[in-house]
Amino acid sequence: MSEADQEKVKVADAAPAKKKGLPSMVWLGGLAAVIIAAAYMAVEFVFPASTPSTQHEVEKPKPQPKMFRDVHTLPAMLVNLAGSGGKRYLKIGIAVEYEASDVEVIKKRFEERKPSIQDRLIEVLSALTLEKINDPENKTRLKEMVSKDLTKIVFEDDTPLSARPVEARGEGEHEKSAAKASSDEPVAGHVSKILFTDFVVQ
Repeated sequence: MSEADQEKVKVADAAPAKKKGLPSMVWLGGLAAVIIAAAYMAVEFVFPASTPSTQHEVEKPKPQPKMFRDVHTLPAMLVNLAGSGGKRYLKIGIAVEYEASDVEVIKKRFEERKPSIQDRLIEVLSALTLEKINDPENKTRLKEMVSKDLTKIVFEDDTPLSARPVEARGEGEHEKSAAKASSDEPVAGHVSKILFTDFVVQ
């Protein structure tokens, strides 16, 4: 056999070997695609991306409590005016307009905290002079001051009566310290307006 014929035989023998290798490559490529797809599905299942609806639910604000309006009238007060030497007095009546999520609780607080309310009002009113009272702007400032003070005393102080220091309790409150009053529960609300029902200088 010539050298040329031998080369043809070698080429013929090598050709089927190349054809046999093609199915193996296709099989490996398909297996790799399946593995990649399975890994992707596993990641999506274990670590799902947050959807806009989920984010919206997290950021959704809490519902606000329903508010009710009421008016509480404080007892009329008579105080000495500053700088008058005890010769001039102010007689004043105050009505408190307020909003609250539980009006009944706030009514109890006005009664139970009456000593604290009267003490603060006396402190504020007795610092007024005749000149300040005659100025309409000062009356407006007085209403704003009383509104802030009453909001703090009646609405913002939710400390149970039994937990307050003895010296901070009002007159007649020592006997109530054995049990927590229903008015100690948190209530949403604020003083919305102060009305002067009486304002006379004597």
